[in-house]
Amino acid sequence: MAESPPIRWRIAVEAVCNLFWARLLCLLPMRRWSRWAHLRVLKGESTVDIQQTDVRIVQRHLRAASRRVPWRADCLPQALAAVSMLARRGYTPVLALGARSSAETAKMSAHAWVECAGIVVCGGPIHRSFPTVVRLIRLARR
Repeated sequence: MAESPPIRWRIAVEAVCNLFWARLLCLLPMRRWSRWAHLRVLKGESTVDIQQTDVRIVQRHLRAASRRVPWRADCLPQALAAVSMLARRGYTPVLALGARSSAETAKMSAHAWVECAGIVVCGGPIHRSFPTVVRLIRLARR
């Protein structure tokens, strides 16, 4: 299903604005940004939304916007922006945070990704190499 040009521009602008908002949130400690992003710890499994069309559109526009913005839009800002955009469309996205340490360098690295409707919206496929530390959920707006 093709998108009309006005919808494409609206989603592209939304993606850039959400990336900017998410980048600002990333300057705060996790307890603050998770509260401001309306995220709660997920206990158990999440439900899978059936419709995937909007999820793919958000994924495509967010990926394109993150490559073009003049600020750093790595995994966490992309994940926060994706959660916001998907929740606005009625989905229940799950933001996962993972971490791993390297024995050779003794350094810790972290990664964030978003899953929704059975799709890894952002942060994949590298997410498979990070053990999940916490999964946060933002309930959809109805």
